[in-house]
Amino acid sequence: MKRWLNNTSSIIMVIGNASPHQATVITALHTHSYQTIPTNYIDGVKHAIETRPHLILIDLTQPNYLGYEAWHRLRLNSDTRLIPIILLTNDSDEIFNHSGYMTDEVDYILTPIRPKELLFRVHKQLQNRCLQVELGDQLVQASTALDKAQTLAEVAQTAKKMLLAHASHELRTPLSTILGYAELLRSRTAVNSQFTKFHNDLQKISDSGYQLLDTIDTLLKISYLDRRSINLYCEDVQIKTLLNETFYSYQDQFATKGITLRKPIVAPNIALHTDSGLLKQALNKLIGNALKFTDTGEVKIEVKAKNIAGHPPRIDFEIHDTGIGIVQDKLETIFEAFELDDHSLTKSRSGLGLGLTLVKKISSVLQGEIYVQSEVGKGSIFIFSLPVSIEKAQKKRRVPHTTLDYQSSAVSNKTPQNTLSSNSISSHFGEI
Repeated sequence: MKRWLNNTSSIIMVIGNASPHQATVITALHTHSYQTIPTNYIDGVKHAIETRPHLILIDLTQPNYLGYEAWHRLRLNSDTRLIPIILLTNDSDEIFNHSGYMTDEVDYILTPIRPKELLFRVHKQLQNRCLQVELGDQLVQASTALDKAQTLAEVAQTAKKMLLAHASHELRTPLSTILGYAELLRSRTAVNSQFTKFHNDLQKISDSGYQLLDTIDTLLKISYLDRRSINLYCEDVQIKTLLNETFYSYQDQFATKGITLRKPIVAPNIALHTDSGLLKQALNKLIGNALKFTDTGEVKIEVKAKNIAGHPPRIDFEIHDTGIGIVQDKLETIFEAFELDDHSLTKSRSGLGLGLTLVKKISSVLQGEIYVQSEVGKGSIFIFSLPVSIEKAQKKRRVPHTTLDYQSSAVSNKTPQNTLSSNSISSHFGEI
């Protein structure tokens, strides 16, 4: 585009009705080898659209207002509105008094025309236009590169999700077999003193297997929630009933660890209109996380109704624990995948940092929010906030929510390679 600064390449249109000023301008431009297109007021806009000059000069010294009309039309037309314009006038005040024409920065030259001033202004406007076009080209190139990079990132993200989903399914199948055999062997060694020494080892296999199964299950859920379209099954959910079901599954774990689980007092009629399966998954992760990082003290659940003027009513589920807490610089990233608080990592608290990522995704899908407050050595408060009713929820068939039943999930797969029996175990290990 810098070639415009070469006079022979620059095309300048001069609009007027064969006035002396128009002739003076054309003569001055020709002496410096500029290409000129003289035209009248009526045909000026049409010729500008056809030829796309690099600069337009309009003579406003005529007694009629056709010059102003041409200026106005050029600025309104999408094909010509970016072409720079220099106005030739004998009254600068007249330019600014015309209502509706002050749509951009005005450049004008007072008559009589001084050739040096004219050429200086022309050169300056062509420089500015050249720079404007070059910046526009760079912007287009940057935008194209950004679109291409975004497309590649989306393709890579889709491939990653597909790989994650397929790999997770492939891992579940053999793992279910291993856990099935481990459970059956453990149940038989428990009643036969001859094999009691293997019972603890089988328990370790089971515990490690279920931990791995939980990780795979979380990966599958995250992969599902990352889809662009998710079918929600929204229904009226009684909060008291939902919490009782959730607490029941954790009673033994809290008792074994010696941690008190304090339940909220919830009125029977308090309800949400939401996807109960996803809500239960989020609460399970938050309660399990609190139990995991609490060695002494208690985990307390609170349910609070919020009614803020101008906002839809909400229900907050608060999970308080007296655990080890989270360092302040990790609070901003704790919900991101694979983000772990290093000071909390021990053998008993290992993991990939995916549980809170899943909770974050569920909160987004359910049009809710998740917050955390924490102090190292004193504990944490996770606040899972949901609207009382999801707006424009899709009431479609229920999408099965993968759940982990640690008592039966490992032996429930009925594919031929996973069908387990006492006879098959006996054939490999002898009668136990």
